Amino acid sequence: MESRYTESRSIVPKQLQYVVLLCAVCTIVSVAITKYCIDSDMPDVFLPIVAVIAIIATILCFILRYDIEVTDDRILINYMFRKIEIRFEDVLDSTVGEANQIRSYTGFNFKGVKNRYYSALGEDMAGGVKLKGKVIIVFTSSDPEKIRSLIPAENKE
Repeated sequence: MESRYTESRSIVPKQLQYVVLLCAVCTIVSVAITKYCIDSDMPDVFLPIVAVIAIIATILCFILRYDIEVTDDRILINYMFRKIEIRFEDVLDSTVGEANQIRSYTGFNFKGVKNRYYSALGEDMAGGVKLKGKVIIVFTSSDPEKIRSLIPAENKE
């Protein structure tokens, strides 16, 4: 299984990661100032709890990844801690366009579907695949046309 296309990025953009980090630091500092300088009746465990929550949120912003890999016979999507495998033999149809238009599933023409949407913040273009068993998977990408071109011709409309 040779990789024909690979795309990897953080789910949260860098600028937003730094904003979250700054907010976490400001929150911890303000709670510490309130606790120790303003003479409040804040419980002793409040500062460690706020610090742990802020640190976990910040770490998650930095480690959450969104990877797409297209091989000879499948599309592999790693989204956060989840792995999705789309075999080309299961693909009935594929489409490319703006994420919001594809996400409404208007071009796929059937009801009662199970749908999944995988996206990185700030992505506008997406690819969508209709699978056997009334499943639709929509995923954002920096180059969805390239991914669609790698799906065999019998699986495109």
